[in-house]
Amino acid sequence: MNNPSAEGLPVVIESSDSFDSGIKSSSRSPSLTSIDRWPIFFSSSRKARPERNFPKHGSLAISDLEKTEFFKDHLSQTFQPHSDIIDNENMNSVETFLNSPLPLSLPVKSLTPNDVKYAIIKYSLNKSPGYDRMTAEVARSLPTRAILHITHIFNASLRLSYFPLLWKFSTIILFPKPNKPPDIPSSHRPISLLPFF
Repeated sequence: MNNPSAEGLPVVIESSDSFDSGIKSSSRSPSLTSIDRWPIFFSSSRKARPERNFPKHGSLAISDLEKTEFFKDHLSQTFQPHSDIIDNENMNSVETFLNSPLPLSLPVKSLTPNDVKYAIIKYSLNKSPGYDRMTAEVARSLPTRAILHITHIFNASLRLSYFPLLWKFSTIILFPKPNKPPDIPSSHRPISLLPFF
């Protein structure tokens, strides 16, 4: 008989033993400050997440590819377009408005390299990168020439009223919801990671 709750027991016991021995050895050493003891506590407090196998069509999804397909099917069923709210008359008027030329008006104030640099500096360092793998730390170290090119791209986008297609893509990752069964796809919260620029 297999007891699922007992599977992680040896890991817990081993981590508890290593924590106890680390605390005892650090308490014997008078040279260790409380700051030096923090890594001992932090390394033992991290929870090891067990591998989850998700049921898929009567069998288990074990490989990463099967799990990806499993979540893809769930998300595509969850996020369906609402066909009952589409009004043909309204859709035609929206398409006509979008296809009509822009009214003559003063051009939008263009961005300066200082505006772009200021936005990069104000961007949080804790944000996860999107598919472009650009982080705020990398963007802050860009040379002035790169900032100039990025400013030209932003100004061209404003001038032409065009939003680049690649900026619309995102990476979707799923986080398990707390206190929910982790082997059910609805127990995971999707978030979208957008590209930096």
